[in-house]
Amino acid sequence: MHMQSFVMWFALAIAIGIPVFLFRRSRNLMRGLNAYLAERGFTARDTSPIAALTTKNPPDGFYFSAAYAGTAQNVAMTVLILRRSESVVSQGVSMQTQTIYIGVHVPTIGPRFVADWQRKAQAKQENVVHVSEPAEGGALVVWKGAPSRANVESHVAAIAALARMARP
Repeated sequence: MHMQSFVMWFALAIAIGIPVFLFRRSRNLMRGLNAYLAERGFTARDTSPIAALTTKNPPDGFYFSAAYAGTAQNVAMTVLILRRSESVVSQGVSMQTQTIYIGVHVPTIGPRFVADWQRKAQAKQENVVHVSEPAEGGALVVWKGAPSRANVESHVAAIAALARMARP
């Protein structure tokens, strides 16, 4: 009887512990992201700078979740938090899950900018999963990865560096 109680309490601890851990991890990631964006002077936007991200069939299935407008290294940009539904197979059962992606929209770019990022996406470098030129102009670059402070900081720096080099 004692072993059954132990197993029951252990299963209960896991059943409660995993959701609590995931909730706290998500909250900590967003706290770090928000702190970084506030330090750099980015401001929250209520709407997407790219209308296609809010339509029924957005490019590559990326749906707008949040946006933050600002500048990095004198390059104007909007940091985007995007979501995409993806199928995962677990024990032979297909399930839908929402994956979070980080995107950056740069409204003013030089001619080499999009080509440089498209090469990275095709070569599957730096976790780049999507590059496009939206109807609003500029470029949209999307990366796979958690929206942590470190990820966003490195992506914003990479975008700013290439945008400055590719200016006309």
